[in-house]
Amino acid sequence: MRAKGKVRAGFCNKTSPKRLFAIHQTYLYMFVFLNNQKKEVTENSIEHLLTEIGLKSTKGIAIAINDVVIPKTDWENDKLKENDRVTVIRATQGG
Repeated sequence: MRAKGKVRAGFCNKTSPKRLFAIHQTYLYMFVFLNNQKKEVTENSIEHLLTEIGLKSTKGIAIAINDVVIPKTDWENDKLKENDRVTVIRATQGG
């Protein structure tokens, strides 16, 4: 995962009013390809990815990572890696 962040500067009154301090706000991210589109994700779990794309229910959802179908029982244990190709398929009814 890559680090991404920003620095906020200000004055610290506890040691000296003229002493400058910086607070680093850092979070990690990586890129995966979700249904052939590049997507930045901040966690490496399948469940978090589904939440990020707005899938609240996992009923009727199938996931493949790098063309390997992942059983729903393994979603908790399998972790995404940088540049993984994730395919999400949702079953629908029709006639």
